[in-house]
Amino acid sequence: MWLLVLLAPVTKSLAVGASLALLTHGPLYARLHRILRWWPWPAYHAHVAASAAIAVLGAGTAGIVLALLWAALGGLQITVSAVWGIAIQDQASVQQVIDALTARAADGLKLYPQLPVSAVDVRHWVTDILHQTAVGPAFLRTIVTGGGSAVVEIILTTVVTWWLYVQGPALGHRLLSLLPMAERAPIACRLRERAGALVLGTAGRAFAVGTWLGLAAWLIGGFQPVLVAAVGVLVCVMPLLGPVFVWLPLASLLASQGHWVQAVSLSVCAQIGALLVGWILDRRAAQAPLHGTGPVLLLTLVGGLWGFGARGIILAPAALVLALSAWDALRSLNAEDPDADESPTVANDIADGHA
Repeated sequence: MWLLVLLAPVTKSLAVGASLALLTHGPLYARLHRILRWWPWPAYHAHVAASAAIAVLGAGTAGIVLALLWAALGGLQITVSAVWGIAIQDQASVQQVIDALTARAADGLKLYPQLPVSAVDVRHWVTDILHQTAVGPAFLRTIVTGGGSAVVEIILTTVVTWWLYVQGPALGHRLLSLLPMAERAPIACRLRERAGALVLGTAGRAFAVGTWLGLAAWLIGGFQPVLVAAVGVLVCVMPLLGPVFVWLPLASLLASQGHWVQAVSLSVCAQIGALLVGWILDRRAAQAPLHGTGPVLLLTLVGGLWGFGARGIILAPAALVLALSAWDALRSLNAEDPDADESPTVANDIADGHA
C-alpha cells in the first residue's frame, strides 16, 4: 500500500510510457535494433536502439507541435518567435499562442460541431500546458511541493518508455509466465501483431488519408490544411465513414456560398483520393489482427481525448490492444478446459475478428 501511495503521483507518466512502449516496440524499436546490429558493443546494443527510438519519437512529436503552431499563427517567423517566447516564458508570447490556438479550435468546431470538445476546453488545456513549460520553475516546484508539471511528466514518460524498450520483452515473459496455460507464445505473438498493425496499418493509414484530405481541402477550397488534416487523422481510423465526416461539412459550406464547382470537386477528389490511398496502403500492410475494430478504436480515441486530453491518443489504442490480448488469454484458458463447449473453429474465428 505504501508503494502504491508513492507511485500515485507518477501514474500518468507510467501509463503513457508503458502505452507508448507497447505500441512502438515492434514497429520502431525492433526495426532500429535490427538496423543498428553493426554496433560494436553488444552489451549496449539495446540501449543505443532505445535511445534512437526515443529520438525519432521526440522529432516526430516536435514536428507535429510545430505544424499546429504554424497553422494557428500563420507564418514561420512568428512561429519560431512564439516557440522561443514559450521556452523563456515570455507572457506576451504565451498569451498570443493561447489566443491563436483557441481561435483556430473555434473555427474548426464550427465546421465539425460533432466533436466532443469546446473552445473553452481547448483554452484551458493549452493554458495549463504552456504555463508549465518553464524547465527551471517546473523542477523547483516539483522538488519543493511534490506537485507535477508538464516538463517533469514528459521526462518521466521518456525514461519509462526507454526502460521498457530495453526490459519490456523480459518483463512481458515474466508476466505471461503467471498465466496458468501451456501455450503462451501465441498470446505474445498476437500482442505484437496487433500493436504493429495498429501503428503501421490503422494509424499510418489514417495519417496518410488525413493528410490527403487536408491537401485537397486547401487546394480546392482554400481551407486550413493542418486543421482539416488533424480532424482527418482522428476520424479516418474508420476507413469508409471517416473521410465523409471530413469533406462533407467543407463541401456543404462551399455549396452554401454558391461555389458548387469547388464543392463537387472537393467531394469527388477527397473521397476517391482517400479510397485510393487506403487501397494502396491496405495492399502493403496486413490488417487481419485488427479486422473490424475501426468503430471501437474511434470510440476509444474519442473517449481517451475526452477523459485524458492529449494522453488519450496514446492510452486509448494501447488499452484496445491489451483488451484484445486479454480476450485471447481468456479464450486460451477456456480452450484448455476439458469441459469447454466452444469448438476450436469458432474460437479461431473469434480470435481473428470474423465472428
